[in-house]
Amino acid sequence: MLRSALLLASFAGLVVGQDAVCGGADLDANTAVDVGDLLLLLAAFGTSADGDIDGNGSTDVSDLLALLGNFGAAGCTTEPGAQTFVTIIT
Repeated sequence: MLRSALLLASFAGLVVGQDAVCGGADLDANTAVDVGDLLLLLAAFGTSADGDIDGNGSTDVSDLLALLGNFGAAGCTTEPGAQTFVTIIT
C-alpha cells in the first residue's frame, strides 16, 4: 500500500516525505494510520479543520497523499514537531 501511494504521489508531481511518527497522519491518536484517520480527513476536506496534516492551513490533496503515504503504519507516537512534507515538482 505504501509503495502504491508513493507511486501515485510521484505520478501526480508530488513527493511525499514521512517521519518516524507516522507523518502526523494519525489524526485520531490511536497509534495507527487507518480508516478512522481517512474518514476524519475526508470529513474535514476543503476546510481548515483537523485534517490539515501538512500545516498549510487547509485540508486538501496534499494532506490526503500524506495520509495515504503513511496508511497502515502502526506504533505512531504524538511527538511534538512531527511533520509530513509535500514538495510539488514543477
